[in-house]
Amino acid sequence: MLITFELVSFMMRNLVYFLMMMSILLDLNAAEGMAVLASERDQQLSDESSIRFRAVKFPFHNGVVSSRPLVVRQLFPKERKVPRNDVKSSSSVPDIYIIVVVVNLKADEFSSRQQTFLQEIAANAKKSGAVCSVSALKQHKVRQQIVEVYCQQPSIKSKANGRVNNFLSGEDLVAIFGSSHMRAFLQHYHIANYFSKTKVKAMSVPYHITNQVWFPVAAVALATFLFIVIMAIILCCVKRSKCQKDSKKSSNGKRDSLVCHPVKPIETMSPTMVQPQVTDLYTVGGSPRKVQKWNGERDHKRPTLLQSRRGSQASLVLDLKPLPKENRSEDRESPTEESLSSLSNYLTFRDLEDEKDNYEFLFKEFWAIPMNSIPRKDKQSMSNASLKNRYPDYIPNPKTAVKLKELNGDPNSTYINANFIRGHGKVPNMYIATEGPLQSTVASFWRMIWEQNCPSIVMITKLKERNEEKCAPYWPNSSTSHQQQYGEITVTFDSEIDRGGYVITKLYISHGRFLEESRLVTHYWMTSWPDHKVPRSTEDSISLAKDVRNSVDISDHNRELGPIVVHCSAGRGRTGSFIAICHAMEQVEAENACNILGIVSSMRLDRGGMVQKDEQYIFIHKTIYEYWKDLKSHSPSLSSILPAGVEHAQEAIEEDDEIGGQHFVW
Repeated sequence: MLITFELVSFMMRNLVYFLMMMSILLDLNAAEGMAVLASERDQQLSDESSIRFRAVKFPFHNGVVSSRPLVVRQLFPKERKVPRNDVKSSSSVPDIYIIVVVVNLKADEFSSRQQTFLQEIAANAKKSGAVCSVSALKQHKVRQQIVEVYCQQPSIKSKANGRVNNFLSGEDLVAIFGSSHMRAFLQHYHIANYFSKTKVKAMSVPYHITNQVWFPVAAVALATFLFIVIMAIILCCVKRSKCQKDSKKSSNGKRDSLVCHPVKPIETMSPTMVQPQVTDLYTVGGSPRKVQKWNGERDHKRPTLLQSRRGSQASLVLDLKPLPKENRSEDRESPTEESLSSLSNYLTFRDLEDEKDNYEFLFKEFWAIPMNSIPRKDKQSMSNASLKNRYPDYIPNPKTAVKLKELNGDPNSTYINANFIRGHGKVPNMYIATEGPLQSTVASFWRMIWEQNCPSIVMITKLKERNEEKCAPYWPNSSTSHQQQYGEITVTFDSEIDRGGYVITKLYISHGRFLEESRLVTHYWMTSWPDHKVPRSTEDSISLAKDVRNSVDISDHNRELGPIVVHCSAGRGRTGSFIAICHAMEQVEAENACNILGIVSSMRLDRGGMVQKDEQYIFIHKTIYEYWKDLKSHSPSLSSILPAGVEHAQEAIEEDDEIGGQHFVW
């Protein structure tokens, strides 16, 4: 409070100083105007053509109140008196012979050049014996002067009336200034403008407050005052918040100061009120209860505590055993998961044909799907593995996260940013959605491929997009080396096929401990799908999905195959779109219907944020429509063109109990 009081007093003192300074400056300005009025009043009354006047009511003069009107000059910048070499008095020169010149020079600079200025004008007039003079000089700004000039030549009598007319007209002077040989003259004297005085009847300089002497001082003082006021308000708010916190602490301290004194229950209670294993009783009042000794007699008139409870003599028993694991709330579905589980919209071919171009409906339907992102508290619990995430905000859902085998007793070695994704018919672990590997996680990525026995990898991103790394190179190729070692996994390049929109690479992997075992992994790399956008055509996406689904059956039959790994950069947008396309294609073949809304919702249950953009959601509808239309045109019966892998999928659904939530054999 003392600091606030000092700030307010300091602010008030500055305000008083500011007002005093302003009053002094205004008094000086008024005194200057009065002095100019007293010294030039008679001259202004005699010559109204050279200087503009106006009649105003002046309430006082020299301290005496007067009601007579005085002709007062407007308080423009003071007119400077300049030496003149006039042949004739300037008051007798009409306006038609005067030219007004605006010179961008300081007053002292122009005074030093005035004689040469006039001589050069006379020399360029091309009149023998011509003499130019300054009739008036006014200072507009610090670096701008307004000069009124007229020129005379030897007296010549007019034949018409015999009068002497030896002045050059203002229009002639304007023509002289506008001639080509005057350009150097205009640049030398920084002449901004020139014109005849007859075109401007009242040549006056507008009053600008910024040109006043006191304006900079007033601006600085006002800015300082406002700064002090703002700082005082901020300090008051901070002080108030501290006071509120202190008051809360003091109130809590008062509550803590209450002393609870234990007393023995056997000395304060009757025998009927004492229960087995009763601990000390505590009272809140600052002092122990007054001890009442029992004399051994029972008061029959006064009922005991348990007797007053509808005659019950039983003690109240509380069961504090923990709930069974299956009844705990942490294992129950959250409202977001319940909403995702309930979303569904089955479409026939005609429905999909009508809905694929209804962008407004699809836009609203997509943004109504919950993202199911990981809460911040779960992100903090996984902070030890934050260096293994390409994007800090994109964390795998714990329920479906892929767990690696622990290495050397390091619990962080089990982490990888990947989730299992269910397929058609809720078959578990049909896909793995993961992010593009970092340089530090390439070895973990290949460990996942080996441990999960993955037959295929689908990569839907470039290594760099918009000068930003999207994925580290994690496989060998023919241009670099045919074999690379990633941790304990050795990856060997075999062959490569370019399909236009994507590249298919055959790789063989082997583990350091099992050199005799070598596995084939097919790598699909699609580079025509831009980040956060969609491809221009659906052909490459349909062709890639067909190749990926059909390649599973032509792989090694002697081993059980794991899920298909799909990744882009974050493992959400393009990854979710491709998995949704594969899922919907299988659904169309099996059910002759598709439920894209349910597919996206199911994927978000497994990994939050799958299919990030509404453009991608619309692209899924268009792709499935084109695939469905092509399917109908080739064969009316959809059941006759099912891939061989779908039969294995149906068997896996029936054997779901035997699988037990582990890897799906596709």
